[in-house]
Amino acid sequence: MESLLKSIPGTVVFQDEILLTGKDTDSHLRNLEEVLKRLDRIKLMVFPDQSLYCIRQRLTSSRCKEAAWRSRRVSQAQSSRVCSERTMQAQPGKQHSSSPGSKEELSKLESRYLFCGNTLKITRDFSSNLGISAIIWEAGLVLCSFFEQEKISFSGKKVIELGSGTGIVGILAILLGGEVTLTDQPIVLNQIEFNIDKNIPAAIKQHSKVSALRWGENQDQFPTDYDVILGSDIVYSPQDFPSLLRTLRHLSNANTVIYICSKMRESMGAMNFHNKLVPQHFNSEIVHRNEDKEINVYKVTKKGPSVVGQPQV
Repeated sequence: MESLLKSIPGTVVFQDEILLTGKDTDSHLRNLEEVLKRLDRIKLMVFPDQSLYCIRQRLTSSRCKEAAWRSRRVSQAQSSRVCSERTMQAQPGKQHSSSPGSKEELSKLESRYLFCGNTLKITRDFSSNLGISAIIWEAGLVLCSFFEQEKISFSGKKVIELGSGTGIVGILAILLGGEVTLTDQPIVLNQIEFNIDKNIPAAIKQHSKVSALRWGENQDQFPTDYDVILGSDIVYSPQDFPSLLRTLRHLSNANTVIYICSKMRESMGAMNFHNKLVPQHFNSEIVHRNEDKEINVYKVTKKGPSVVGQPQV
């Protein structure tokens, strides 16, 4: 579906969901109409009120129906799900819900995931201009699956997550026993706190903490004794790589285990980061790979002072 829709302005595909925007209502509607035409061309089913989410421009019901009429089966653009029967069968544990109530409800979209026996209800806030931080990235889901597959426990571990976004990875780490600090830009913290409130029982809420962390700027305000550092899809901006590495070096010690899950986008520098930059200061190995999605899970540990900077064999 990504290749089908990639040429449409303001349109992003993530798994079986489509995020759609436009600079104004008219361009938004034009983009919506083109999306619907292309989906109809390949006979994808469209379920009303669940998954194609139009960001920022709140289209009226009549305008949405006008656009949908030309491509069948959509009644509202605020939140309608687009998926094929094959996609539904491939993801039996995943459910989505959205309630057509207040403006606040219409600006949020909840997805449910099952990992390690826990049902995670993750809400994305499209009302706060969070951009990519309002997306549940595939790398985060792959990392959660890795924890489940390897039966990883964070019991008694001091954990910090970088670039938490929706908080799905950090929340699972809390439920698996960790004392977890979830971090991101200040604007994202309300979304993380909302999802913690939805998923973490009151009895263990004290095991969670949410803090603003700007890589390369305020990492010195955080301790250096973390047992585990987590990051999923945080390797996408080469200009941020030096700051990310400085942050990882500060937060880690000789006993810290770092799990970084990355979509191996060559155009965004992921290969250069993991193959050339990380080995300058850390030992790194691939412990899991999703071939279909080209996503790697790296286990990273800090090198001792005597080997930092030595040529890699």
